[in-house]
Amino acid sequence: TFGNNAALLRGNINSAAAPTVVVDFPDTVIANTVEINPYTNHLYVGYQDDSGTAPANTGIRDYSYDPATGALTDNGFLTTVANSGLPQEGGFDLLDPYDFALNTSTNTLYYTQMLAGGATSIGVYRLDLSNPDTIVQLVSQSQFPDNGSGGYILDVEADASTNKVYITTQSQHPSPDATYNGSQNGIWWVDGNATGGTAVKVTLTGFADSALFYPGDMTLDPATRMIYVESEQSDGTSADDLIYVFQLDAGGTTASYVKTISPGLAGSASNIGGLFYDNLPELAISAETDHALEQTNFQLLIADPTITDIDGNHLASATVKISGSFSGSGDQLSVAGTTSGVISGTSITVTITTDGSGNQTLTLTGYDTIAHYQQVLGDIRFVANGDNPTNSGGNTTRTITWQVNDGIAGSPSG
Repeated sequence: TFGNNAALLRGNINSAAAPTVVVDFPDTVIANTVEINPYTNHLYVGYQDDSGTAPANTGIRDYSYDPATGALTDNGFLTTVANSGLPQEGGFDLLDPYDFALNTSTNTLYYTQMLAGGATSIGVYRLDLSNPDTIVQLVSQSQFPDNGSGGYILDVEADASTNKVYITTQSQHPSPDATYNGSQNGIWWVDGNATGGTAVKVTLTGFADSALFYPGDMTLDPATRMIYVESEQSDGTSADDLIYVFQLDAGGTTASYVKTISPGLAGSASNIGGLFYDNLPELAISAETDHALEQTNFQLLIADPTITDIDGNHLASATVKISGSFSGSGDQLSVAGTTSGVISGTSITVTITTDGSGNQTLTLTGYDTIAHYQQVLGDIRFVANGDNPTNSGGNTTRTITWQVNDGIAGSPSG
């Protein structure tokens, strides 16, 4: 929950259980956004003292977390208005991120600031996590003045492959309000290393709904470089939010329309409040060429498996399944002969089940590094213990299916 009376909640993405409050911020603090670094297990939260006159108590809060349990450790401020030397705006000390984006390749954190009302501030900023007290404004203030005359900056995303930073902007109100200004509604790019630079509007091709486009929340799939953008189609209360999907070109300056996703929100108070994209891990294997022989030693199934996950370095589980077996076959999977318990040197537990047709499933569970999962998967072996493993010619082959999972439901297998 964000704004005053904010709290940070933790929940399991695959569970219907209510999330747990892990940080209850002081009622005098405004917290509007959060960013997670899954490689360093750090979490960053905007932390604005609502008095606007407490520079030492306004900034970005840094937490580290235990990836296995989710337990948080408060490391204090990453930076503050006082430490960074940010000037006052309209007589207020402001460091109130509206949205974060993280480029893990350059160790750079970006944030937007969008305040309208008593305190006004519009901009997009950069800080190096190894030197966080130096905060740089990416885009010239003259292009997007604090009074909103150039549009209001909302979301930010960083594309590590091109080092471009993308922002969304809106006019004061969506169509059909008289203040709707189509020229102020768009997706813009700027070089990630810019200082007071000029943002350039991304050219959208094949897009039929540009007359109503009111972009807000945005997320980037770093694998395909597709951008998903939420758009308010009529006003701020109707349940008509849509998500537009665009494919960036190689240079990242043009995006072609792909499709529209309608989330089917119900009720006038239902609106999209944020978007996040999770890339699934991928497993590359090379099968061993030797055939399993009847009642011989355990046979290795794969050589040197490689797991890649561009937005994380841990896995939650993996499965290896046999199909094509039969009851009484004697087929047996193991991890180097181990069929149950924790694998030495890891946090990974192996269990094995067998269905009524003799097909086994070897399941690995436990939040552990990709390196450990590669090691364990590379040790999985098969042995044909039965006296008649082909079922007298009826079951001459077996199919082995592999799956790795980073904690998200619906991971494919192959």
